[in-house]
Amino acid sequence: MGKGETAQANALYQAGAYSAALALYERVAQRPGWDSLVHANMVLCRQRLQENPAKKEVEPPEIIVALTTTRSRLQGVPKVVDSLLEQTLKPFRIDLNISRQSDMSDEGIAPDDPVLVELTRIPGLNISWVPNIGSYRKIWPLLEGHFSQVVAGDRLFVTVDDNTPYPADFLQLLYENYLRYNCVISFRGWHMELDQDGRLSLDDRWTMGKNVPSLGNLPCGQNGVFYSTKFFVKDFLNFSQAQLLAPMSDELWVKWHCALNGVPTVVLEPGDCPTFEGNNSLIARLEAHYEQTCNYNLAWLIRAELKAAA
Repeated sequence: MGKGETAQANALYQAGAYSAALALYERVAQRPGWDSLVHANMVLCRQRLQENPAKKEVEPPEIIVALTTTRSRLQGVPKVVDSLLEQTLKPFRIDLNISRQSDMSDEGIAPDDPVLVELTRIPGLNISWVPNIGSYRKIWPLLEGHFSQVVAGDRLFVTVDDNTPYPADFLQLLYENYLRYNCVISFRGWHMELDQDGRLSLDDRWTMGKNVPSLGNLPCGQNGVFYSTKFFVKDFLNFSQAQLLAPMSDELWVKWHCALNGVPTVVLEPGDCPTFEGNNSLIARLEAHYEQTCNYNLAWLIRAELKAAA
């Protein structure tokens, strides 16, 4: 992944997007053996940023909110959308990605469904028909569009659930903490613990998420998660690999990609979170895959993080 990201960062630098290029170089530098290779690039980016200081932002941030739903859950979506439109920090756009095709328990949504017809009348709601790839529909189309651009600037986006109305300061709190920490921000989540051998422990031994940046924090999607496209690389869009390693578990696929790119997560309000159990085989599969292909995995990064903090 390092070579591809370095090439992308080089393209951003040449296009004058020094801040985005620096963020990508810094992410590459966190990987074993890459710091010395991109050190000069980071120095150049910082020099260019000092020569061309960014103007103070006066316009509100353009934050896209993304969600998906199924036919059996469509009834609750209008209340969720209404709560998002009433935010103190208004979303730039709300993307609702849905499918006609059925898949397992998802029967598919009919274009003439009365609730859907009601939703089409809401300004600011962008409804897209996409292939039925389950919960991956929430995030996949946005990143696919982002990486289809030759040189793409950062986009901020939040994934939300389809049956949870959100408080009015929801986006504001996520955004403020993103500015503070520059990492993935989640309201709820788990903290993945290590066993005595330094590997990820079984998921029933995980603890509540921590309200500090940690590679061990796993976001809980139900309460909303804040991302930037700079946390991802194009390798994320390998859907056949996603289905092989984390079928029906987009939260794990997203987590491993962000964490292995050196991006931690902050859990703002550690507390009750839906039980996250029964995924030990998927987690073992992800860890084995990245240890084989990258020579390190998430447990290795968490150990390094703990050592650095000691």
